[in-house]
Amino acid sequence: MRYLSSLCLLALVCTAHAQQNLMNTIPPVPTTTLPPGTLDYWVRRGTADGICRIGTGLPAPVIGPKFKGPFDTRAEAVKVMCRLVDKAKTDPLKCWGVMPADACVGIP
Repeated sequence: MRYLSSLCLLALVCTAHAQQNLMNTIPPVPTTTLPPGTLDYWVRRGTADGICRIGTGLPAPVIGPKFKGPFDTRAEAVKVMCRLVDKAKTDPLKCWGVMPADACVGIP
């Protein structure tokens, strides 16, 4: 019994030591702060296709430049994007479509 207790104690000490060593090898998480407005939501309009998508304030050249915004929530941005759709594709100040294609389903 005494032998078993010693083994259990040894196992606990070894486990605690291993966890401490593991914590010492994990690098700290950087604490950089993002510029103001980085995580705001924007309606972005593709320059070539006129398709609007929702993006954040982070640079996103593939999605397109910031078109309308910023918005505090994605839902707000989607509502505005859906109001900007020009199905005739004649107004360059509006969205000629949205991505994903079903983004405006159920949006009044």
